[in-house]
Amino acid sequence: MTAIFSSPRLAALYLRISTFRTDLFVLYLGIAFLASCALGPDLFAQETKNMIASADPAATETGIQILKRGGNPVDAAIAVQAVLNVVEPQSSGIGGGCFLLFYDARTKQIIALDGREEAPRSARPELFLGKDGSPVPFYPDRITGGKAVGVPGCVKALYKAWRLYGSGKIAWRDLWGPAIELAENGFPVSARLAEAIQGEKDRLKLFAASREAFLNPDGTPKEKGALLIQKDLAKTLRLLAKKGEKPFYEGPIAKDIVGAVNHSEVNPGQMEMKDLSEYEAPLRRPVSGTYRGFTLYSMPPPSSGGAVLIEALNLLEPFDPAGMKRKDPEFIHLFSEIQRLSFLDRGRFLGDPDFSEVPVGKLVSKDFAAERGSELASSQVLKGISPDKHGNTTTSHISIIDEEGNVLSMTTTIEHIFGCAMVVPGRGFVLNNELTDFDALPYLSDTGEPAPNRVEGARKPRKTSLDLPGSIGGKRPLSSMTPTMVFKNGKPWICVGSPGGTQIIGIVLNALVNLIDFGMTPEEALGSPRIINRTGPVEIEMSFFDDPAVTDRLERMGHEIIMRKPFGNAQLVMVRNAQTGELEGASDPRGEGKAEGF
Repeated sequence: MTAIFSSPRLAALYLRISTFRTDLFVLYLGIAFLASCALGPDLFAQETKNMIASADPAATETGIQILKRGGNPVDAAIAVQAVLNVVEPQSSGIGGGCFLLFYDARTKQIIALDGREEAPRSARPELFLGKDGSPVPFYPDRITGGKAVGVPGCVKALYKAWRLYGSGKIAWRDLWGPAIELAENGFPVSARLAEAIQGEKDRLKLFAASREAFLNPDGTPKEKGALLIQKDLAKTLRLLAKKGEKPFYEGPIAKDIVGAVNHSEVNPGQMEMKDLSEYEAPLRRPVSGTYRGFTLYSMPPPSSGGAVLIEALNLLEPFDPAGMKRKDPEFIHLFSEIQRLSFLDRGRFLGDPDFSEVPVGKLVSKDFAAERGSELASSQVLKGISPDKHGNTTTSHISIIDEEGNVLSMTTTIEHIFGCAMVVPGRGFVLNNELTDFDALPYLSDTGEPAPNRVEGARKPRKTSLDLPGSIGGKRPLSSMTPTMVFKNGKPWICVGSPGGTQIIGIVLNALVNLIDFGMTPEEALGSPRIINRTGPVEIEMSFFDDPAVTDRLERMGHEIIMRKPFGNAQLVMVRNAQTGELEGASDPRGEGKAEGF
C-alpha cells in the first residue's frame, strides 16, 4: 500500500477506482431497496427450511429452539407437547394419548406410533348404559369422572419416539425445561383457555384438584389475562424430565392416577397399577392411498382417520371439483355425500384391529370406492343415520418439517374439553375421558352383532403391531385423529392435522381438497369455510350463509343444514419448493396458534 501511494498518479487512480466502487455499491443498495419495495420483503430473505405449526406461539417457539440446537422433529414435538400441556391444558397433555406419524428422511421410512389410551381390565360392554339399558347422556354425565378414563398413552409414546427416532443430540431432560418454567412461574390465561374454563366450570367444580388448578378461591373461573401458576404440574414434569417414563407407568405418578380414578368424587372407575405398567405404544403400518397422482399416508386403526379420509378422496376422485365453485350447491352436495358414505362405513367396519377384523385394505381401495360411488350419481340426498353430533375444538395438532427433510405429524388429545374434568391431586394434569370414544351401545342396531367399537376390558395379542410380537394389550377406542402426510413425486409435500372430535376427518379433507383441487395457499386452505357430514345433516360454517340461494338449493335437494360456529384448529406445513426445500406454513385462524420457521 505504501508503494502505491508513493506515486501521485497511482494514488489518484486508486482514489478514482475506490470512488467508482463506492458509487457501484450505493447504486446496488438503491436497486435492492427499490426491488424490495416493489417485490416485497421476501426477495432477499433467507429461505425457510425448518418450520413448525402448533396451537400456541410459545409451544411453536419452544420447538423452533430445539431445531436450532440440532434436534429433529421428534425432539421438537416432545418439547411442543410439554408446553401445550401447560398453556392448553383443556386440549392435550400427559393425561391423554396421541398418534404420531414420522417420516425419516435418512431411511425413507414412515412409521405410525400408536399412543392411544386403553380400556382398563375392569371395563365391560355395558359401561355407559343406564339401569334401563339406554346410553347415559354423553354430556356431562358420561364424560365426567373416573369411569371415563382410559389408560394414558402419551408419555409412553413420546419416550419411545425419542428413544427410537430422536436426533440423539438433545437429552430427554432438556426437552422439558421451557414447559417446567411456564408451569412454575405462570403465564397469562389466553382468551381460548378462559373460554374453556368458563364453559366447563360446572364440571371442574366437582373435583377439588380441578377447582384449585383452574378456578379462583371464590369458585369463579380464571379470566383472560389472569396469571395461571401450576406448581403441581411443574413438579410432575420435573420428575418425568429426570426419570423418563417409569414414574408415570410404574412409580408414584401411576399410583396417583389409579387413586384419582378409583376414588373420583364423581363416577369412580376401576383401574389397576397393572393396567398402567403393561401399557405399550406399538408401531403400526400407516394407511396409504393415492389421490390425483399424490400419495397419502395417515394413521391406521384404532384411528378411523386415515381409512375414512382416503375412502372419501377415492369417492371424490372421479369428479372435477376444480371445475366447480366451492360455494356452488352442487359441489357442497357432492362433498357432503362422499363424506356421508365414508362415515357410514366408519361405523360399520372400524374399531381396534387387535380385537376384530378391520378391512382397511378394502376401505381404501379404488374398486370399493367405485362400488360405493355408484350411489353418488343421483342429485338426491342418500339415506344416513343419526350421528354422534359431539364435535369440539379440543385436541392439539403439531406439524413439523426440518431441513433434512424429516416430517412429523402428531395429533394429541384428552378428548373432550378438560377431558373427564379431573386433575390428578398433587400432580396437576388433567385426565382423559377417552373411554367415551367407545360406542355406548354394545351391539350394531341393524344386525345385532357386537359393535366393533364397543367397550371391552379383555387383553388380546397385539396382532397388528410391527414391533411387539407376542405381547398382549387392552382394547383401544376408535379415534378420528387424522395426522396426515402427502407426498409429491415421491417426496414430502404436505404435513397436516387438526383437532375437532369426529369433525377432524372432514377438516383435514377440506384442507387437502382446498390445496390440491382448488390450488389454495396454506393460509387460504385453512381459512376457508368448512363443509362436513358425519352421516346426518350437512354441517357448514356460518360464513357460507351469506347467500340464501345456496342453502335454499341444498334444502330443495333434501339436505338438512346445521349452521356451525367455526370449528377445528388445523396446523399445516408445506414444501413450497422441492428443489430448494423452502417451506410454507399456516396455523388455523380459528385458533391462537402460530406457524414459524427459519
